[in-house]
Amino acid sequence: MVSVEDPARRATGQGAPPVAADQRPPSGPLRTAWTVFTGALAAAGTIGSLIADDNGRILLGLVAIAGLVAFGRQLLTTRARQAAAQESTIGELRAQNASQEQQNAALRAEIAVLRDRDAANGQALRQARTAIERIVDRQFPLFTEEVEITIVIGEDGGDVVIERHRTVPKPHVPYRVLRPITATTGRSRPSFDELELTCEVEGNDADASVQVVSETAEGPLVLVLFQPGLRKTEEWTLRYKAPLLWEPLRRDGIDRLCWAPSTRDGREQTIPITALAVNFVFPPGARSFAVRECHDLGDSVREPDEHRVTWRDPALGVHWYEWELWWSRAD
Repeated sequence: MVSVEDPARRATGQGAPPVAADQRPPSGPLRTAWTVFTGALAAAGTIGSLIADDNGRILLGLVAIAGLVAFGRQLLTTRARQAAAQESTIGELRAQNASQEQQNAALRAEIAVLRDRDAANGQALRQARTAIERIVDRQFPLFTEEVEITIVIGEDGGDVVIERHRTVPKPHVPYRVLRPITATTGRSRPSFDELELTCEVEGNDADASVQVVSETAEGPLVLVLFQPGLRKTEEWTLRYKAPLLWEPLRRDGIDRLCWAPSTRDGREQTIPITALAVNFVFPPGARSFAVRECHDLGDSVREPDEHRVTWRDPALGVHWYEWELWWSRAD
């Protein structure tokens, strides 16, 4: 009997019931074996319906067995390919792991080299610091001098320091090492270039050049090189900017300045400075101002009709000076 399919059912995709997920043919590498097996069963069913006797049943059984054998063979081949692919992946991972181990070993070797280099740099830095200390120490027995420092406080910035030195060689001064007065806290600490240092020697007997020796948290350390050197009493002036030096004074109305006539670690027992004066020049807009040394060292005198306070110490020694300044604006 021949059945006629409803065109409407075929057009709407309703000609056959839906296939369950567990009854769907496999995908991927097993699809070929499954197609062979189901094709063989279909052919055997067709032949068995034509030969409905024992011979037909035997033929159907043989075809089914042959399909199962083909399906199993395809399945084994697929599993073998999958196993080979897994072995290849494992081999690649092992190779990548070995390459990573080589990279790690190279990195460890590079780290060891950097540590050795850092240790060598640390030793070189310590040697350089020792050499600088020797250069600084050796200058003090070579001279005595009188020093006058003028600190100009800007109205809204523009702080300037002028150091006047009257140096007496004993017997020859080829250089001076000193640390300019600068702000030393955080971002306020200027670099050597920001100071715009200049040095002038009075007369025509010598010239002077300024070079940076080091820059630390205490500020730049500079070398003043005299050419051909000071062989008699000479006066020379060091002038430089001091950015943000008195910013707290302008902001809060009070500030402190610390300074030492020798090195700051107390290596010296004596100092070559025989006279020291410090002039604090306040801006014209200052209504009232005052200066005092916090340890009662020296004396402060306010110059009449000037915005200037002069401090002097008749008994200089190896110690720190700490000046405290107050001011208020005219407005």
